[in-house]
Amino acid sequence: MPAAKARRGAERKADRNRPIRTLARNRVADARAAIEADPSSEETVSAVAAAKSALSIAASKGVVHKNNAARRISRLTRLLNKSPASLRHRTLTHPDHEQPAQSSGTRPGDPHTHYAWSVHHPYNGLENHVAVEVRPHFGFARDWRFVLPSEYKGVVAWGVGPPGGGQLGDRLRGEVNGGPTQLLDGPEVIWFGATERISASSRSAYLIFNDPPPHYVSFGEAQDPSSPPTTLEGISFGDSHDHLADAHKGHSHGEHGHDHADHDH
Repeated sequence: MPAAKARRGAERKADRNRPIRTLARNRVADARAAIEADPSSEETVSAVAAAKSALSIAASKGVVHKNNAARRISRLTRLLNKSPASLRHRTLTHPDHEQPAQSSGTRPGDPHTHYAWSVHHPYNGLENHVAVEVRPHFGFARDWRFVLPSEYKGVVAWGVGPPGGGQLGDRLRGEVNGGPTQLLDGPEVIWFGATERISASSRSAYLIFNDPPPHYVSFGEAQDPSSPPTTLEGISFGDSHDHLADAHKGHSHGEHGHDHADHDH
């Protein structure tokens, strides 16, 4: 009798978990097919985000082990990163002003990006310091890289810290930088990064630089600990290098839900 009851419970659980597992498997298959067809399209970006979301949901419900989901997310990201390099920009602007917002970001789980972005100004109480914070929407990332125009000379530091404008850790595992490097069909850039892991929930990558900012900051992952990144996405600070201190003085915004203008270059 107890065995029959346990069997019925296991069958109910299997019936409940089956569609979640099937959805995750189908989303991953769709993402892989989209990457092979056109790795730089908006459809591919959406397909990869949907696959990562399905795996994260399956892990949160115990349908698949969290390490299994993280491993599959990482493999999917690396598959995308092996595709020809592309440079995608998002412009972060305050909805009421055509100036860079002091601290702004993409919404968590934004289907058009692989990463959550935030801009903090001032950073660490210093008016002339700006920090760009990046972390993955789902899972984790390692061998991460910030990419800037090769002519920019204002980088102060880079590293890993807690989300929301937190302090950088004292040590950075696998710190690397390089350039100038010519991207495939792209500009000449410099890059800064590390092998230290960042995650969706607890650890962000930070790049700190002096105001005025560079024209753009991009972010991506490399295929090994010493190489530059492959596929990138990024934010643009616009054509003007006016000081961020002139915009929104006295304000400090956290990551929020403002609508932002999107531009692909």
